[in-house]
Amino acid sequence: MKKTLILLLILIIAACAYYFLGRGDNDSSINIDSRNFIVENMEDIAFITIKNPGYPLIHLEKKSEDNWILNKKFKASKFVLNNMIGVLSKMEIKYIPTKARNANVIDNLSQVGIEITSFDNNGKILSELIMGDNDNKEGATYCVRKGFKQSYAMHVKVTEGGLRSYFQHNQLDLRDKSVFDINSKDIKSLKMTYPKDKKNSFEISKNGSTFNIEATDQFGGSNQNGNSNIIESYIKDYSHVFSEVIRTGDPSLDTISNLVPFAKLEFQLSNGENQIYDFYPMIDMLEKDVNTQTVSDLHKVERFFVFASNNEIYVVQRRLIKEFFKPIAYFY
Repeated sequence: MKKTLILLLILIIAACAYYFLGRGDNDSSINIDSRNFIVENMEDIAFITIKNPGYPLIHLEKKSEDNWILNKKFKASKFVLNNMIGVLSKMEIKYIPTKARNANVIDNLSQVGIEITSFDNNGKILSELIMGDNDNKEGATYCVRKGFKQSYAMHVKVTEGGLRSYFQHNQLDLRDKSVFDINSKDIKSLKMTYPKDKKNSFEISKNGSTFNIEATDQFGGSNQNGNSNIIESYIKDYSHVFSEVIRTGDPSLDTISNLVPFAKLEFQLSNGENQIYDFYPMIDMLEKDVNTQTVSDLHKVERFFVFASNNEIYVVQRRLIKEFFKPIAYFY
């Protein structure tokens, strides 16, 4: 019994020595200001700059709620931005690295550090930090306030894994992946052309509060009035379509636009804007013996390359746009 008590006492003394001589000294030498890189109010964030080794400088500007502009040119993904802002305002210290680990983190920042700065509407800096690697368990990410030498292992309680992936994006990753985002009430006319199946092509035009449909090919369907309920329901399907990925600038796709598309969709909007989209089934590019010609062939298609009149190229899943492709007989 006496030996057990002695061993227990030794363990307690050793634990206390570790705490006060190890972590205790480390904590007492830390400048508390080095922790001030968390944004108190996410609503205050109006600008974000991200400088990532190996990537061009990223500049993000908030125009309105859920509307951010990337590098003063492209609409940014609201999903990616919401995640970023959430991290900047909700991250917490999971633990303080040991002195040895801290030294390694600081030394490594010159190679892997992502500099993240956020500003308010007046240009005042809300937060300046350098984000390093995730820790070995991928449960936290080392962060350092710019100008300081103390790192902290940060995490967001409600998320799994490190935080680095939320900021390690190239320009295409950050862009809004909407193929189009329109209000169906603004559609003045809609023309769907099937170049390989012209008899099923059609045009829907708005006349006052009603829509009319007509065949665009002389051998197409009847030009009698279509079912107004069916036409209006069809038009309402056109609102917001997301792509799986943006492929603009991919040289391997240069020759596709010279081929005959499966479908060509053209909008004329009430503000006078025209938007045109060419749809190329991906399977036609991958399988030499496949040539998608009619709506009835679409069950074989999983994805489309979509070439837009604004010179963007998207990849879109068929399940998201399958209701667009109807033969003219569908409306009678």
